[in-house]
Amino acid sequence: IKDAQAPEIEQMTEWLESWDETVPNLEALSHMMMGHGDGDASNDMPGMMDVGQMRRMNEMMVGGGLAFDQMWVRMMIEHHEGAIEMAQDVLDTTSNPEVEQLATAVVEGQEKEITTMKGMLS
Repeated sequence: IKDAQAPEIEQMTEWLESWDETVPNLEALSHMMMGHGDGDASNDMPGMMDVGQMRRMNEMMVGGGLAFDQMWVRMMIEHHEGAIEMAQDVLDTTSNPEVEQLATAVVEGQEKEITTMKGMLS
């Protein structure tokens, strides 16, 4: 997942910079989502874990095991479904062929990963 998404994040960052737009601070967002911040970024993006879910995951990490693994995979499926939803929204609105190409790749990649993760749960 990390290897697939790193180039996508890099491409989107480059676009935002070239368009003189603000690039989100991914480290700060991650820190906030781990329950260390005051906000809840999950309200802005479909498929993002809320602070309560992140805290439960942090608590379950101590024991690890199958329950943690299953929770992580289920949350990643929801996260990927949110990415598909956002990419579909982009496909419905963009006129930029490069953005369309990336959004299409996101949908296809996330769908494949969801299939893999669902297989892991069965």
